[in-house]
Amino acid sequence: MKLSDIGKPNPQEFEFKDPYSEQPTGIFISVHALKSRIGKEAISQMQHSLLKIRQDENNMIEIDGKQEIKPDIILEETIKWTADITESWRGVEDDNGKQIKPSKEAFIKAYTQSSELMNAVLTFASNLGNFTAQSVNDL
Repeated sequence: MKLSDIGKPNPQEFEFKDPYSEQPTGIFISVHALKSRIGKEAISQMQHSLLKIRQDENNMIEIDGKQEIKPDIILEETIKWTADITESWRGVEDDNGKQIKPSKEAFIKAYTQSSELMNAVLTFASNLGNFTAQSVNDL
């Protein structure tokens, strides 16, 4: 293997299935593994953002005697982070049936509207097995 190939982006595509019916949706999303270079950079950026957010006491709430970041702010940062590891998609349509072009802004909007979609992306990205070649024994 060439040294220059180490750490190159290796996004993988999966089909989003309706979490309630397990039926295919025709939505295909390409994402980077959380353990990839892009995934690690996204995690680092989110952690940095959360540290900045903690500096403003208006972003905090007391939970069980501890100062914690407000849940809606954490969700907002998680949505941004999920958009950062999303490479592309296809098959995503608006309410009028028009295809939505992939972009960070579109990813953020979709993940804000559908926590199920965002959770599917995070679940796929967190499973390193989705990004490695299958062994001969697994075939």
